[in-house]
Amino acid sequence: MSENIIDCAINLINAEGRFRKEFGDIPKLAQSIADIGLLQPIGIDSGYRLVFGERRLRAFKHLGRETIPARFVNINSILQGELAENDMRLAFAPSERVAIGEAIERELGQRAGRPSSTEKTIVENFPQLNDGEKTRDIAAKAAGFGNGKTYEQAKAVTNTAAPELVLAMDEGRASVSAAASLLTLPKAAQAAAASGDKKSIQRAAKAPKESKPAPIVPVCSDRVMRVINAMDLLARYALKEEITATQLANTFLDEVDQSNPTIAERMKVAIPFMKALGYIASEIEMEA
Repeated sequence: MSENIIDCAINLINAEGRFRKEFGDIPKLAQSIADIGLLQPIGIDSGYRLVFGERRLRAFKHLGRETIPARFVNINSILQGELAENDMRLAFAPSERVAIGEAIERELGQRAGRPSSTEKTIVENFPQLNDGEKTRDIAAKAAGFGNGKTYEQAKAVTNTAAPELVLAMDEGRASVSAAASLLTLPKAAQAAAASGDKKSIQRAAKAPKESKPAPIVPVCSDRVMRVINAMDLLARYALKEEITATQLANTFLDEVDQSNPTIAERMKVAIPFMKALGYIASEIEMEA
């Protein structure tokens, strides 16, 4: 596969609709690029839409650069199976293959009922795929992953893990499954685990499984447990995102779009229960 790398004007690149939320220390990455240069180009498709390399793109913008080395990724050729699975693994890092898989999923769209003629052609190019398999499995195969489960694990790591853990996966120090296991840890702990070699990362990946807390045995009514579980889901989400309850509330108020009819309808149903939870909290505080 030819490299096909160009110096692309940054203002031409469309990075909208990206999945990744954790970008880490962009100024630090920018300084590294300033010191030693860009080691790997970003990936764009024929419409100058960003396929992979958003952290690198953000770092170049931080440096005030006007162009960035970019590699054209021919999604249509990959869809048609013109690049073998092993070649995909050699040509692209796991996080880059995830981005390619996501681009393929967007290209195919969500399949409902029988596959389209385009999808039938793609399935024929991958005979090990059975008729009726999901678009995800087609994307996984085309992007060089052995199966849909591995692809989903790599996708979760790429889009939600600490950047250090994504780098460890890309460098081969962490297998996809080991990196996915570490997602249960806070971001700082993920970064610490990812700083080691392959064996130490593997040990860290096994540790959370060995120290699972004992299941909670209900000691009150089903209604009470349902309320506690609902609040516990929010608490776990805040812990995972490393934000406080107040920060979660402020983010919600900043981002909720009540002009959206669907959101407005759901909020209409949810607000009485939000008020009820506030009442429960105030009563418990008074009794404490």
